[in-house]
Amino acid sequence: MRTEIALWAAGALALAAGCSRLGADAGAGCQTPPRIEAGHAGGWCGLPHELREFVIAHEHNLDFSGGEPSDTQAMEALSREAEQRRRDERARWDALRAEYRSDPSVVAWMTRYGRSQEWP
Repeated sequence: MRTEIALWAAGALALAAGCSRLGADAGAGCQTPPRIEAGHAGGWCGLPHELREFVIAHEHNLDFSGGEPSDTQAMEALSREAEQRRRDERARWDALRAEYRSDPSVVAWMTRYGRSQEWP
């Protein structure tokens, strides 16, 4: 029983390390999503989980159309929604940059990706 508990605990720690910022490159648990351009794939699995989630959501939002507006009012509402999404996304990006500014590898990756998105 102790051996089983020890093995379970070791497995849980390994899983936690695989999901953590420092252990994210370990194993095949992390794969670069197909939407991430080849120039940004390097270092992907070493990025903090919340940054990877943000980038994946951003990549999916690039395709958001909101549907076909039926009239001018619907077009304006859709435009406002898209603009708000861009502001929120940009604020989150800035917060992530501030949070990880002391990690040179994350800063380098974010700089490359940010340039491709025309973000400073």
